Amino acid sequence: CKVNNGCTSVPVSSTAIVIAVNSAPTITAQTSGIDVCENSAAAFSTTYSGTAPITYQWFFGVDTVSSANNNAYTISSVSTSDAGSYYCIASNSCGNESSNIIPLSVKTIPSIISQSSDDTICEGLNEVFQVTVNGTNPISYQWYKSNTIIPTGVSPYLSIVSADLNDVGSYHVVATNICGNVQSIDANLSVNSAASIISQSSDSSRCEGETMTFNVNATGTEPLQYQWYKGNAILSGANTNSYSINPVNVSDAAYYHISVSNICNSTTSNNTLLSVHSNPVVNLGNDTTFCDGGLTQLTAGYGYLCQWSNGSFNNQIDVTSTGSYFVNVTDQYGCSGISDTINVNVVLPYADQELCMVSVDSATNKNILIWEKAAGQGISYFNLYKESAVSNVWNLLGNISYDSLSIFIDNTSTPNTKPERYSMTAVDSCGNESARSIAHRTMHLTVNAGQNSNDWNLIWNAYEGFQAATYRIYRADSSLNFIKIDSIAGSSSYTYLFTDYGAPSGPLYYAIEIVNPNGSCGPTKANTNYNTSRSNTANNGTAPNVVLYPDFTADVTTGYVPMVVAFTDLTINGDVDSYFWSFGDGDVSTDKDPVHQYISAGVYQVALSVTNQYGTEYITKDSYIDVLPNGIVNIQDNFDVKVFPNPYKGQTNIAYTLNNRTNVKIEVYSSLGKLVSVIVDDNQKAGLYKYKFSARNLGYSQGVYYLKMTLDNEVITKRIIEVK
Repeated sequence: CKVNNGCTSVPVSSTAIVIAVNSAPTITAQTSGIDVCENSAAAFSTTYSGTAPITYQWFFGVDTVSSANNNAYTISSVSTSDAGSYYCIASNSCGNESSNIIPLSVKTIPSIISQSSDDTICEGLNEVFQVTVNGTNPISYQWYKSNTIIPTGVSPYLSIVSADLNDVGSYHVVATNICGNVQSIDANLSVNSAASIISQSSDSSRCEGETMTFNVNATGTEPLQYQWYKGNAILSGANTNSYSINPVNVSDAAYYHISVSNICNSTTSNNTLLSVHSNPVVNLGNDTTFCDGGLTQLTAGYGYLCQWSNGSFNNQIDVTSTGSYFVNVTDQYGCSGISDTINVNVVLPYADQELCMVSVDSATNKNILIWEKAAGQGISYFNLYKESAVSNVWNLLGNISYDSLSIFIDNTSTPNTKPERYSMTAVDSCGNESARSIAHRTMHLTVNAGQNSNDWNLIWNAYEGFQAATYRIYRADSSLNFIKIDSIAGSSSYTYLFTDYGAPSGPLYYAIEIVNPNGSCGPTKANTNYNTSRSNTANNGTAPNVVLYPDFTADVTTGYVPMVVAFTDLTINGDVDSYFWSFGDGDVSTDKDPVHQYISAGVYQVALSVTNQYGTEYITKDSYIDVLPNGIVNIQDNFDVKVFPNPYKGQTNIAYTLNNRTNVKIEVYSSLGKLVSVIVDDNQKAGLYKYKFSARNLGYSQGVYYLKMTLDNEVITKRIIEVK
């Protein structure tokens, strides 16, 4: 302090006195409210004025915060439990001051409380995935399918409406707030497809005995279950996608459907109509028998397609030949039926009737015909024929009832003059006549003087009908007690010559005898068995002088146009003054051994006339040269085909037997190779077949024709001759 009292001019200053004034703490600054995310740091601070020393104490609510004794307090990692009100009290010697309340707000990171799990639904249903999240709002959501954002998936819920197979996958959501985010576990969605029918059988019709199969094509998640229905009735055991009926019966006609189901649904097909048609039934009637030349009509009925066992496609057929017949018919629905089999028996004339032999009857000196009768062949009578003066033209001698003795004496014959040819046929109760049998010709013997006294030449023609192994030569004097004097072997010669050297003087009689190689013939109702045939009896007293016996041969008898044939004269028993050949085609020759060319197809008769001072003799060989047209194959002998009669007048029969079903084509050609008729062209089953043919009825003249029969790949031909 300065003191001035007047005494001095300078005030006197006192010693300085320091006066200290303490002030209480006063807050000058502090932290406002704190808002942090959990696990973050929260820093509190205050600034106070006032006389030091100042002490600090932080409080959390009413609780003292341990070790919080500075003007600043930091929580390094807050948690939700740290949220609350904080303040600080500053104290000194003058007093204390409390800060304002500092609120601490702790925000939490999103956390998933619950979420949807894997799910499987059926196609077309709805699916909802959801998540429950805790955390400080606001929380945003984003759903993902696999790793692809779903634009509309921004809520805790993800709805999939009418799910399909495209929705199959894994789904998750990411929840985000200011503090961070969290991702849910993937939830897998499986979508089962519903059972659905893609296609099914349409309405169908079947014939009895056929098979019907219903089918359905269905999709959907396996396993699929199937159940077929007939109408409303369950078909037991019909549990697959197909159902077969085998065989189909009329009672199976109905509507059919199927139910297809799986875990998702059950669906039913449309009704499918099965119509069943009865197979046609054809009854051809009873077995029948009738005479050759007749017929029976077999009818399948109308409205059918027919195929007969003989290859015909007509509804009605005329049957003229023996066989078993049936028909396969097809109706408008395509249903087929086979008729019963009818056996048709056509009574044919007995085809194997033959003469046993012809001979000269010693009692009448006439030719006698002998044959044996076949039993059980329906023969009514026999016709006996003799060849006329025209080669191969036959005249009817007479007929013999089947019940009569089977011999016939030709009272018109002249055994001492010439040989004669005979044949026969069998006529059945229907009046049908068989083909003529093999011709038999008698032996005609002549005797003339030999070169020396008491030498006699015996000349005779060969027996025709069978080949004799031996010709026995008999001689007798006026007592007519015949004694065998020699024999010569049979051959293919047409004439035979034997000289009886040094024969006894006086009238002599000769005869030739042969033995039937087939054994004896026993005519019915006769006690006599015939096993030999004799010639006429020739007398050396009536023998002509050096009668010629003409004969000839050819180097070839069958061939193709043009055909060259060399003929050789074989005339025996004397010198020939002149020759006259007729070759059957209009050409002639006077050479001894001519060579002739045939330029047209045909069958030719060849005749030779020889002349000496005692007269003219001739020989004719019928059907001797066979000239085939080019392209027609000669007949094979191993097939049972018969043409009878042949040669024929007016009409002939063609009959054959098949052992197996065969493609058969029968054609007739003229001798020039022109097609005249196609008799049949068909596939025929095993059996007997018969057809009729007439060149005249087709407008052609009589002559030579060729039957060509093609059996699969085998070709057979046979010559047919039509005469006036």
